[in-house]
Amino acid sequence: MLHEKWRDLKRAKEGSPPDQEGFRPSFMLPLLKETIEELRQTHSVDMANPKSFLGMILGKTLQDQPEYKFSIGRDDAGVPLFIAHVIGAQIGQVIRGEGTTRTEAEESAARGAINFLAQEELFPPVRIGAQSCTKFMNEYCQAQMLELSCQQKTSEPPCFTFHVRRAGEVIGEGTGPSKAKAKEIAARAACEYLLERGEGQREDVREGKAYKSLLQEWKAQKKIGDYELVESDDSFSQLSFIFQVKIGEDLTVEGKGPSTEESRENAYRLAFELLLQRQEEALKQQEMLRSAAKRGKTPRIDSPRPPGAARDSSPPSPRPAEGSAPKKASPFSSSRLREAGALSGPLGDAVDKVDTSFQRVREAPKAGSSPALSPKLAVSKRKKQKSPEKKAA
Repeated sequence: MLHEKWRDLKRAKEGSPPDQEGFRPSFMLPLLKETIEELRQTHSVDMANPKSFLGMILGKTLQDQPEYKFSIGRDDAGVPLFIAHVIGAQIGQVIRGEGTTRTEAEESAARGAINFLAQEELFPPVRIGAQSCTKFMNEYCQAQMLELSCQQKTSEPPCFTFHVRRAGEVIGEGTGPSKAKAKEIAARAACEYLLERGEGQREDVREGKAYKSLLQEWKAQKKIGDYELVESDDSFSQLSFIFQVKIGEDLTVEGKGPSTEESRENAYRLAFELLLQRQEEALKQQEMLRSAAKRGKTPRIDSPRPPGAARDSSPPSPRPAEGSAPKKASPFSSSRLREAGALSGPLGDAVDKVDTSFQRVREAPKAGSSPALSPKLAVSKRKKQKSPEKKAA
C-alpha cells in the first residue's frame, strides 16, 4: 500500500496527465469508503461544511484530524488570493484550495480532499469572486494576528509645469498650482534670461505688467525671435491624496491617488506585493537548503564560541573510500515516505517505533567486541606479540 501511495503522490507532484478515466488513488481503504457512504446517508452533502465533513471522515476512520497551512498568491488576473494546503492521514500534501478569504481557501482544499478520498466529486468546486486589496490585507492581518494601522496624510495640490522654448532650447521654466501661475513664472524666467543676453529692454519691465505680455510685445517688435510656451509632461492636474499603511513592525508603505479610496487601495496593493515578494524569497531559500541537504552539502552552522572557550578537538568523521559509490536512499524508505506525507496518523506512529528499534540495534555494541585502542596502545600490543617469536629464534 505504501508503494502504491508513493507512486500516486509522485505522479501528482510531477503533474503526470491522468488516464481516460481520470486520476484515481489506488490506496483506498475499504473502511474509508464505508465511512463516507455512512456520512452521506446521515448528513446532507449540499448543506454540510466541507471542513467539518472531512474532519468526521478522518476522525471516525483513522482517528486523525486534517491540518491546514495557508499562503498568499494571485490568479491570472492579478487578484490576491489565499492558498491553503490540507494535510492528514491518507491525503498527503498535494491537495490545494484557493479563496478570497482564509476560510474559503481551507474549505476549497477540504472539498478537494473529500473528492480525492471518495474517488468522485461529492463537493463541486465553488467559483471565486474578485475582491479589493484593502479587504484582502485586512483579512490577512486578522488571520496572521498582525497589527494593522492606516492613516491619511496631507494631500498634494495639483502641479503644472510650463517651458518657454526658442529654437529647440528651453530658456524658461515655471511650476505652479495652476496653469496661469505656471505660465507667468516660466515667462519671467525667460525674460530674465533674455535680458542677461542683451535681448529686449529693461525699461519695458514695469511693476504690475505681466511677463507673459512682455514676451509677446518683444516678439511683435521683433526684439526677440519666435518662441513657444508649452506644458511639460510632468504636470498633473488632479489633487493627489497620500495614504499610509503599517503592518506589523517592519512594513510601512504609502499609496497615492486622486481620491482617498484609490490612494488607500494603492497602498494596500503595494503592501501585498511586498509580502508576496518576501514569501517567494523564503520559498526559494527553503528549496535551496532542501536541495543542498539532498546532495549532502548542507553548510554546518555553529553557534558562536564564547571568548576563552576551547576549540572542538574531536576528529572529523571518516570519509568514504575512493571509488565507492555513495549509498542512495530508497524512494520507499520511511524518511522519503514521511516527507511525501504518506506516513501520518497510526501508520506513521508504527513506522516510527520500528525505526527506533532498528536504531537501538545498530547503536548497541556487538557481543565479544573489544573497545577501540589508541594508536600507541595498538603499536605496543603488536610489539609484544612479535617478541616471543624473536626469543624462540
